[in-house]
Amino acid sequence: MRTNSQVSSWFVGAFVSVVWLALVVLGLTLLFRNQTAPGFTADAPTNWPHETRLNPVPGQSTLLMMAHPQCPCTRASMSELALLMAACQGHVRAYVLFYAPEGSADSWIKTDLWANAARIPGVVVQDDAD
Repeated sequence: MRTNSQVSSWFVGAFVSVVWLALVVLGLTLLFRNQTAPGFTADAPTNWPHETRLNPVPGQSTLLMMAHPQCPCTRASMSELALLMAACQGHVRAYVLFYAPEGSADSWIKTDLWANAARIPGVVVQDDAD
């Protein structure tokens, strides 16, 4: 036969377990909602900045992609860019700007990723100093 203290500890344990499980489910639900919620809509600037060396083509959209020449993830981004540019031929000018820290050698910046980006029609490749 159980004593009152054993029954009380069982109820406390069960209560804590139920509360813990409810908090886990609530937390996962909030995380899922956050991941699937759309972000804020931003307005594109109406004027192109004059102090840039990138020149938009009138009548075409301009796409800017910042890339790191040593990042393995950039390979997948280049593949996606090639697909996008093939689908938008003649309607988009894309600039791929490769990160170039001060004092870095050309061989560090101009990797095979640079060459892959340069082969995509409609893409202009440049270094982005610092």
